[in-house]
Amino acid sequence: MTDNELTKARGEALGVIVCRLDELRQMAASHGLEFIGYLLDVAFTESCDAIRRERSCARSETMDAAVRADDVS
Repeated sequence: MTDNELTKARGEALGVIVCRLDELRQMAASHGLEFIGYLLDVAFTESCDAIRRERSCARSETMDAAVRADDVS
């Protein structure tokens, strides 16, 4: 796999993880499982942050490539 394919697969995995964590934390909350809900919320927040970092890195790499292309022209 190329770096681009690995990054895409990683982003897709993070998306699935975030969805599942959201479902689980809602389920924990609806059943009064406060500590488990708290732990799932921490994992959910970290996963959302990881997605933001991935997107930020991808945008940065795209911008860097555009700048390098402009330098060559």
